[in-house]
Amino acid sequence: MTCHDGRQKEYGVDKFKKIMELFPNLDYNIYYNAPEAYFDEEIKRQYAAIRLNKFDGFAETLAKSVLMGQYPISWIPYPHITHVYDAKSLRKALEGLSKKKKPNYEARRFWLKKLDESLCNILL
Repeated sequence: MTCHDGRQKEYGVDKFKKIMELFPNLDYNIYYNAPEAYFDEEIKRQYAAIRLNKFDGFAETLAKSVLMGQYPISWIPYPHITHVYDAKSLRKALEGLSKKKKPNYEARRFWLKKLDESLCNILL
């Protein structure tokens, strides 16, 4: 999870921390204003990005996660990204991560194509 200082409520940090208390066996990180190179290196070893903002563009955090074949989780519904809408659905999504044994190739392919199309539309 990423968060800008002073915007913890908007990013759902408190809710996320409460849920994570139920999963003492899972490691998690919240990155506050982390330098991009450091953040990019760190997330290579992770399994999912979590974005609990209720209003957002398609966050770079989700894009990087899905393009690395991870299983990102978002409050906002996006194709091929796990959508959560309350604490119960977030808990279920986190429980489901342990069942995912292979990279998320389907989501990666979808978003590579989608982002490529978007970039082409901007440039043309």
